[in-house]
Amino acid sequence: LLVAQLRALALYVQQACNGDLVVLLGSGYPAHKAHQPAGQLPAPVNLRLARGKVSGQLMARANIVARAGSYQWRHAAAAAPTAWTLVDPTLAASVALDGLVPGTQYVVQVRAVGSNGPSDWSSAASLMVV
Repeated sequence: LLVAQLRALALYVQQACNGDLVVLLGSGYPAHKAHQPAGQLPAPVNLRLARGKVSGQLMARANIVARAGSYQWRHAAAAAPTAWTLVDPTLAASVALDGLVPGTQYVVQVRAVGSNGPSDWSSAASLMVV
């Protein structure tokens, strides 16, 4: 009940101050910035690959991008670097890539996704799967 009453009072103060910051601050309520979209996110950096614990697996990891909600991953055989396979998005800046062909060199890229859409793709990293 108290929380509901404080929210109602805050709404009243917001309307009564009519955009006047001095009046708002005089009420005892703090001023908050309006929510602004994150803007275009930078491409993830420091993409690194490691061989997985099982045959046909690569582990990929990149530095975390601030304000990213998810990450999209893609990989391709180095012999056909434009025939990308998209992987399900992840919430973390890491992924296990399974079902790869042992003895094949792969290239991997990642991009961050935020409120304004995806970033550019990262620089590619490459490693042979065992």
